[in-house]
Amino acid sequence: MDDIVFHEYKPLRQYIIEQGSELSIAEDMRVSEYVFACGTVRGLVSPQVAERILRNKKCDMDDFCFARVSSEGGRPMPCILLADHTKQQARSSDATATYESFYRGLLASIKANYNIETLYDYDMFDAMFLFEALPDLTIEPGKTLGLYRRQDDIVDRSFIASPYIHNHNADRAFEPIITPIKPTLAQRLGVAKQPYEEGSVSISLYYSPEYLINNVVDRRISKHIPKPSQHILLPNKNEAFWQLFLLDNIEYFLPKFDHGAYLTRSVIFSTADIDSAIRYQAIANLPDIDYTPQVSIKGDIVTIVCIYFNQWKGLVKWSSSYRIVPHNSLVQLTLLPDSISNTILMKYDCGIRI
Repeated sequence: MDDIVFHEYKPLRQYIIEQGSELSIAEDMRVSEYVFACGTVRGLVSPQVAERILRNKKCDMDDFCFARVSSEGGRPMPCILLADHTKQQARSSDATATYESFYRGLLASIKANYNIETLYDYDMFDAMFLFEALPDLTIEPGKTLGLYRRQDDIVDRSFIASPYIHNHNADRAFEPIITPIKPTLAQRLGVAKQPYEEGSVSISLYYSPEYLINNVVDRRISKHIPKPSQHILLPNKNEAFWQLFLLDNIEYFLPKFDHGAYLTRSVIFSTADIDSAIRYQAIANLPDIDYTPQVSIKGDIVTIVCIYFNQWKGLVKWSSSYRIVPHNSLVQLTLLPDSISNTILMKYDCGIRI
């Protein structure tokens, strides 16, 4: 194999997700049968893989990788190989490539599975397809990931799709009522111990997992709906923390309606990504910074920092911290809301108004 040049090498699981294929179908049947069918049709199976399949050995998805290889100076050709975990681990040591692959895989999964034709399509009771691109995350037993329409923070009639967790058997509609609170006589006279807060409301119902959401949720209510991280288990490693960060913030990567598009974020891994993200006006003098996402741990706190681009804000440094809570052999992360920050590194406004 010394004369073979690897132009691309990634886990087969990741390759299938990036191609928009139904990974769940592959996992329902024997993986070796799936690989054999895929390889036979596309002519991708290497002799080693064919031999293993013919021996009728049961294989896991992680036993295979997708690669593009060539002989010295030859044309790169795709193939499916038995995974060389040493090579795979060496390549995964590049944090940029690892974090970027999860992000790109997530976008591909959204494009393949989240089809919007009407306003009601934004609501989805079962959005478990998102976990296909986030393989280190495990949802608590009896729970399902859903998506609902959250009123955005700019214009009342606009919304973005946001994640929430509900029970498998949830069958009650989440229909809270908001009632304005009027100032008391003492508050009107200015002698009350607790001054009146303009815009104060009473909320009749707060969300819990026995409810399904099938309508637009007012921003004053949605801020009380827990992040998915409260019901997610994961291994104690940086790649898993990054995946959870992506899931908790999936609303910024999902399709949006009307003015909700102002909240779109594109994670940046290189200056080339900025060039791709900019739609209307060129940018000169990009900041000379490291665009690699950073995952750092101090005590029981993990902090995730990355760079994103928004058409109406510019280049922004995005930071969030979680507390690591042990859970048997895995962990859970609890978001520290006050840790969330968005620092503009370079201002930009495309000039287009939605």
